[in-house]
Amino acid sequence: MSKFTATQIATVYEVIAARRDMRHFRSEPLDDALLTRLLEAAHCAPSVGYVQPWRFIRVRSVEVRAQMLTLIETERMETARALGEREQEFLRLKVGRVDEFYPRPMLETQQWRARADLSSLVFEDHWRADADAHFE
Repeated sequence: MSKFTATQIATVYEVIAARRDMRHFRSEPLDDALLTRLLEAAHCAPSVGYVQPWRFIRVRSVEVRAQMLTLIETERMETARALGEREQEFLRLKVGRVDEFYPRPMLETQQWRARADLSSLVFEDHWRADADAHFE
């Protein structure tokens, strides 16, 4: 018997299915209480051996943020160049503010890659020869 109701369980599945990898961010500061709540939730994530391998840095300084943006853009351009023929596809994934939540993951809407069919990711007692085909 679960300590959670069927509605609560269904909500967890709905949230997991709707989760998106965010590449657009708001520039307005988060309320301290909201940030604390989000960090407490992140801190509840499981970790192997309970090592909790995360550290959080809140950057409020406009100057430090500008320096970080310069570094991030440099890394972004180096990553794009390293992708060769997929450079332009990668560069379409821009960092900015959240104006909408996409109905599908952004990498799908940008035609980077479609979600792999679950049947291509689950194996029974062996590794299939074509197991990594969805990464190509």
